[in-house]
Amino acid sequence: MTDVDVGSIGASAALGAATSGLSVLKAGGSIAKLGAAATKVNKTEQTVAKVAVAGKRVADKVSEAKVKMPNGSELPAPGKGKGSVPPGQRDKKRVVSNSEKQEMLNERGGKCEGCDTPATAKDVKGHHIKRHADGGATTKENTANLCTDCHKLVHKNGQ
Repeated sequence: MTDVDVGSIGASAALGAATSGLSVLKAGGSIAKLGAAATKVNKTEQTVAKVAVAGKRVADKVSEAKVKMPNGSELPAPGKGKGSVPPGQRDKKRVVSNSEKQEMLNERGGKCEGCDTPATAKDVKGHHIKRHADGGATTKENTANLCTDCHKLVHKNGQ
């Protein structure tokens, strides 16, 4: 919901208005019918714009929520539900490999990023900072290596 393109919504509504108006005239409708159709489309455009703004506000509040980790750091609370990006448009890579986790551990001090406990690649879960279902990529920059307890904590407290 954070990537709402109000311009595209408006363009689609305008195209719908034009098409709807032509349909009325083609069917032998009067100018009065065309005016009524235009009014209905205008109200629809206003409703769509309000929903887009409300959706953005909700998404902003969700993205602002943080989970305080045992070491004092904070991670964004993961969202709930199906996500804002359709499955076919998400990063094809979903899981961080053990070799990638080990590389990140080597770069980041060899510890869980939530509690600073020493860890190995087998001990940590690769946690998306920006949720995969919301368009987060499976990259080093968007992944935190968390021990099982911290991974459970971030998901439990993020709900």
